Amino acid sequence: MKKNILFVLAGMIMFTSCKKDPIVEDLTPPIDTTRNFINVNTSVAGQVVDINNAAISDATVSFGTETTTTDANGIFKFENVTVPENRAFVKVQKAGFFHGSRTFFAYANQRSNIKISLLEKIIQGTVGASGGTVTTPEGVKLEFPANAIADANGNLYTGTVEVAAQYLDPTVDNLSLIMPGDLRGITTDNVEEGLTSYGMVAVELLGSSGELLNVADGKTVQLTMPVASGQTSSAPVEIPLWFFDETNGVWKEEGKATLQGNEYVGEVAHFTFWNCDVNWDLIYLDGSVLLEGLSLEGANVCLNFDSGQGWEYTACDVTNSGGIFSGQVPTNTTFTLNIYPAGYTNCGDAIYTAEVGPFTTDMTLDPINIDPSAVIDNSMNVSGTLVDCDNNPIVNGYAKIKLGWAQYYAYTTDGTIDYTFTHCGTATDVEITAVDLDDFTQSDATLFTASSTVDFGELQGCISLAQYIIYDYNGTTFTLTESVSLFDSLGTGVGYHYLYGSDANQNSCSLQAIIDGPGTFDVIGFYFSTANGTFVNGTDMTVTVDQYSAVIGETNSGTFIGNIDDPNGGGTLPITGSWKAIRQF
Repeated sequence: MKKNILFVLAGMIMFTSCKKDPIVEDLTPPIDTTRNFINVNTSVAGQVVDINNAAISDATVSFGTETTTTDANGIFKFENVTVPENRAFVKVQKAGFFHGSRTFFAYANQRSNIKISLLEKIIQGTVGASGGTVTTPEGVKLEFPANAIADANGNLYTGTVEVAAQYLDPTVDNLSLIMPGDLRGITTDNVEEGLTSYGMVAVELLGSSGELLNVADGKTVQLTMPVASGQTSSAPVEIPLWFFDETNGVWKEEGKATLQGNEYVGEVAHFTFWNCDVNWDLIYLDGSVLLEGLSLEGANVCLNFDSGQGWEYTACDVTNSGGIFSGQVPTNTTFTLNIYPAGYTNCGDAIYTAEVGPFTTDMTLDPINIDPSAVIDNSMNVSGTLVDCDNNPIVNGYAKIKLGWAQYYAYTTDGTIDYTFTHCGTATDVEITAVDLDDFTQSDATLFTASSTVDFGELQGCISLAQYIIYDYNGTTFTLTESVSLFDSLGTGVGYHYLYGSDANQNSCSLQAIIDGPGTFDVIGFYFSTANGTFVNGTDMTVTVDQYSAVIGETNSGTFIGNIDDPNGGGTLPITGSWKAIRQF
């Protein structure tokens, strides 16, 4: 039986995208739903990883109007952000990867937990002004007519264009981690419906310096998408095409594709994630999970149901800090509800199973109480205190808990940790590390004997990363040591480089230049912003690279000098600075 991850309930565990043409559309008239959704004040925490589950640090993450970066463990956290409860949207950007994202249902004064896996930008081929065809190993084909590509200003691009593309097989088990948003879409009639994917692809067009390009106005590119082997018997003759709108975090219907053999063929006028989907009616479903009367955070709740075509669909969600799972599922369907001890990855047998549905209207299930005997070997409570270098409580941080191959993250706003979770490891030791997100420091990893209760006492986070950006401007010195990152757009160590850093006081700095080794280079773009909202651009600047390495994980360093616009309107002011950063890509 083939398993399809059809649709993630609250979007707790999904992922990627790429921004090509900016797609911003008015969502009026109101989307047709059976429920009145409101804006809520909520929190979210999560981890960003690559396709091999390795943590991705220094990724830029946005949620509502807030932005942060992932730490060395790929962790990010937002507290008390106002977002639409039915479409809370987390977006991740990192050089060398397609954009990642997750759309989920948020609850007031609760923290949701998500995981996003980024897809690497793989160059599948090149085309020129005369057109051409690029094909991925899986059989996705892009056929470009002549004069079909434009730059960001709409001017015809005549140089060589690199085509980055990644196919997403809709039958793989990790689809919900690597795809953008969730599987809800807005039809051309402006109705929100659920989607069943028959194939997805992410595409970006890159110029000679790594700049993003677009499909030219009035042109289209023919897209051919293979149908997965497990879906050929149910593939409709004609299927809607959907693109992912990164502004609103939702799929939108645009065009159709026709079945030709075992492939869908259609035309697209811009590039982002594209998806071949059939759509169906939705109802809203939620519930809560308790263990010994307390909310169980991080449990993996899955709904399985028969596709009627020889395989099984699965929709999953990870319970939030209130033990709640939620989302939208198809109407008139009977589900098998399974709860597993580990979030994101099912392990071992379910600790709870029940049949629910069918439903014709929105439904809240009765609270689910897990039998303690079902998790006697798979439950742990970790408690203790996290302090900073001055022995003050860490008010924006977490405890990283490593148990065998699995890692868990217990967040704190007052330094105290009291975290109960279910797991599926058999490790005899548990490794705990304190992390301070304000000072960007951490403790040494400390080993404790694994048991149902682990009290780690007090951990002090004082180890800093050896990265910085320091600059002098108008008699003031700024020292940025947080979220310092260096990468290039092509991931080759040459070309368009981006240097960024910030500090705990919300000062930040960004520098861009085309660099190919040690030496002095013109700065293409420079700005810094301060906590009071001042935003300053640089002019006539150069950057000198003294220590250079194209190898990921090695240190680069140097200086920069030039002028910046006087924020008070007095012409320009001189600026000098130095930097040291570890190459990310």
